[in-house]
Amino acid sequence: MFGEKMLRLRNIKDIISIICLRIKMLFSNRKLIGVYIGILILTIGIMLTYDEAAEDKSSIPIGIVDLDNTTVTRSIIDEINNSNIIRVETGSKKELFQLLKDNKIYSIFVYEKGFTDKLFNLDTDEIIKDYYPKNNNVSKVISDVVLAGMLDEICYTYCNKTYYKNTKLYTKTFSNDEYSKYIKKLYSDEAKTIAFNFYLKSDESQNYNSKNNVNNNKNNNVNNNNNNNNNNKQATAEIDKKTNQLNMVLLYKEIVFAVTCLISVIVAMIFGNIFIDDRRVGADKRFILSKIHTSSLVIGDSLSMMIISNIFAFIVSGILVSKLHIVRTDEFLKFVLIIFLFECTISMLFVLLTRILRDIVAYQLIGSIFVLFIGISGAVYLLGFLLNDSLSKIASYMPMGMLIDGYNNIIMGERISDNVIIYVIYICIMLCMTYIFEYMNENILEDR
Repeated sequence: MFGEKMLRLRNIKDIISIICLRIKMLFSNRKLIGVYIGILILTIGIMLTYDEAAEDKSSIPIGIVDLDNTTVTRSIIDEINNSNIIRVETGSKKELFQLLKDNKIYSIFVYEKGFTDKLFNLDTDEIIKDYYPKNNNVSKVISDVVLAGMLDEICYTYCNKTYYKNTKLYTKTFSNDEYSKYIKKLYSDEAKTIAFNFYLKSDESQNYNSKNNVNNNKNNNVNNNNNNNNNNKQATAEIDKKTNQLNMVLLYKEIVFAVTCLISVIVAMIFGNIFIDDRRVGADKRFILSKIHTSSLVIGDSLSMMIISNIFAFIVSGILVSKLHIVRTDEFLKFVLIIFLFECTISMLFVLLTRILRDIVAYQLIGSIFVLFIGISGAVYLLGFLLNDSLSKIASYMPMGMLIDGYNNIIMGERISDNVIIYVIYICIMLCMTYIFEYMNENILEDR
């Protein structure tokens, strides 16, 4: 009994000594530490430059000139600007026309003086002017999309004014039930179809085209059946999930997150060079001579690799947390767990490679292929909606795919237990394989 305890204690001491030795070897190698610090600085630099420009670059810029400057026009602009798709630039006509010439915005919408008064007087003819570059079909489509968004606010204003004839819009508005009842009534009466005529200004001297007589019939049928609330919530959640997958801002964040973690994979591969160097100079024989158990050597090397990889990952993750909408404590803990398991899986992969390969050139070549494969699997997962479903399904079970999927689940409030289980299975399989190859290598060295 006492002998077994002493043996366990010795194994623990061996593991600790191996970890200390590996880390010491890393910090004594100036080339490796230089590469390590360089990659760390580069990654942190990328993270620090990531700001709200992500939203700007993933949305469509338009210009709005608000000459009326009332509560109504400001509410319309705010409603459009709150969209993840459209970004509104405001300013004078001169400023926005310059942006249009420089191709920094797609079109300009002008709310003329008296816009709100005309709307309150139920006069919807020629209330908006739209400017866009001549022969630019993209801008034409974007103009239609933006005008549709404006119609939501304008139609709501029109309905309010009709319902509350003696009340201003911004002092009295519909409740949900009142709005639903009124829209149902309006929808059932064909004579009360709402038509809007937008006058889209042509200015050939500025080389802008015009759109004439844009008529929009705004019919809304609001179903307020309380018996379907649960089904509606479930359907809405499913729609939100699918929408998030195509959300460009989220995609940008996923790419930044994936690239950062891919850099940590390169760090793990570089650290594996130390183990190969040991074999090249025959230094690994000292472990056999000192009677260190195979399991202690495997665990010590694996833990040292995991420690180095996770130090890098968590330094970067500390910066990423504030950039990737990780705000709650439970989200942060899940975020830490998913990165930790990813780094452990990758570390075990490269420890296994150091047991299979003895030549440093072969290790770097195969390691680079693995890094490329991990990166490609992440790209396939990110662009899964554009690719074959089977490829996306396979990529979702790869380490990088599971990492991105775990991040998505965290910010969408879903569980990550499936990702955790698969990571643990990967780690256990590679740990067993590493032990087998290490045992075989020791037997070969002993025979020599």
